[in-house]
Amino acid sequence: MLSEIHDGAPPSTQSLEIDPGIVDSKRLQMFYVAAKEGGFAAAAGLLGVSPSAISHAIKGLEEDLGCSLFRRSGPHVSPTGAGVKLLPMVEDLLQKMSLMRSELAILDGRSESLSFALPAALHGILQSEVLSLFRECFPLARLEISVRQENAGLGVGDFEIDYLASAEVNNDRVRRNLFEESLSWYAAPFHEFGQRGKISPADLRQMLLIYPDRDAYQLSIRRLGRSHDSDSKKWILPNPQCARDLARQGQGLALLPKWVAQEAVDDGSLNLLKMPGVELRRTCCAIWPASRPLTWAADVFLSLVTMEFEKAEDFPASQAV
Repeated sequence: MLSEIHDGAPPSTQSLEIDPGIVDSKRLQMFYVAAKEGGFAAAAGLLGVSPSAISHAIKGLEEDLGCSLFRRSGPHVSPTGAGVKLLPMVEDLLQKMSLMRSELAILDGRSESLSFALPAALHGILQSEVLSLFRECFPLARLEISVRQENAGLGVGDFEIDYLASAEVNNDRVRRNLFEESLSWYAAPFHEFGQRGKISPADLRQMLLIYPDRDAYQLSIRRLGRSHDSDSKKWILPNPQCARDLARQGQGLALLPKWVAQEAVDDGSLNLLKMPGVELRRTCCAIWPASRPLTWAADVFLSLVTMEFEKAEDFPASQAV
């Protein structure tokens, strides 16, 4: 579905194939409650139906599946081997159905607010199609996007998007990797290094280095060592677009994500500088409290962010490092 929306393709006109042998969800629910409560009467009390309705539903389910699900002992029942095997599958199915129902409530205007905080380096991705596509899917959802402050702790109850190296994740939080970003050095064609094509870590000591954010700076320190940092001048900027624009002006060498530099490379205002044997990559991930389930709307938003990055990172073969 997401690929169809993303590519602008019309929805499929093929009809959904329905399995004529699909199991009745009401019967599965009655089986689950009866197995957990150990009796048809107890299950009937919880579900607000008669014990005979439970018995009839279980009989129909056993006929559908072709096996016995319960051992009867007076008013008490216990699952057979087949019932024991079926129980966790039914539990998982009922949980998914419950989540589907709550998520569909978004389309009826009963949605909870979704709050995402992300670093300034990634804010430009949301200026593309991500927000409009999300609004198309969930027109009534309340979505709040904020720029995550540098070195700020994770918010309580919020979804955070950050680079893995700077994100502190523990057992109380869930992490989902969104994409892996490649960074390279770029210079204006008229810059001293603009036509060199290849550079070495030693070359960096001679130039003003422009970083798109502190995380990129720390990444270069880890991969290249602190020796190149001690002698060089550096600017650490709030976002990659600022770093790109300064590099276009010939101010220095900029360490940029490919998806940010590509437009400037295409129009000839920046040249890629390869550094053989050195690869700078960082992982962007989403983080949220383990106590808060990932809702359908949140999952769609994160998927759209990933898809937009993959589209921006889809370079022609001639531009590959």
